[in-house]
Amino acid sequence: MTTSSARNPPFKLTSRKDAKHFIDRFDVFLFDCDGVLWQGDRLLPKVKETLELLRSLDKKIIFVTNNSTKSRRVYKKKFEGMGIPANTEEIFGSAYSSAVYLKRVVKLPSNKRVYVVGEEGIEEELASEGITYIGGSVSFYKRKTNVRTLLTEGRLKRRITTPLMEMTP
Repeated sequence: MTTSSARNPPFKLTSRKDAKHFIDRFDVFLFDCDGVLWQGDRLLPKVKETLELLRSLDKKIIFVTNNSTKSRRVYKKKFEGMGIPANTEEIFGSAYSSAVYLKRVVKLPSNKRVYVVGEEGIEEELASEGITYIGGSVSFYKRKTNVRTLLTEGRLKRRITTPLMEMTP
């Protein structure tokens, strides 16, 4: 069995011809956000030009991030603030992916709640998928540092099916 990397070994783009050949091979381009498109609030060099070129060639662009602290809506505002056009449908963050997974793959029952150990990004994306949750940015639950106690207390135990935890570096 031939692996993808064996069929398409990596190569350095050293000319316009190489770049054109590379771009022509793909219909969809995925870009990580933090550290690839920008660092903090600083857009990295040539990002706008690269995205404009790909769009002008009718390439589909998908923005991905493992930062669950922000929702797609918040990321869209960040893109706009940096002068990069982006549709919400082009943005796939870990918060959104988690919400979609719980709703569409796990098929979380509507009478169950998710206990969120995280921030507003996860909450907003869960709500966008119609998933009810507790915890997260609600100050009462932030004061409770022992997750095991929260999940085993009688009142909460009956209402929580899934804990969803955010890890940020």
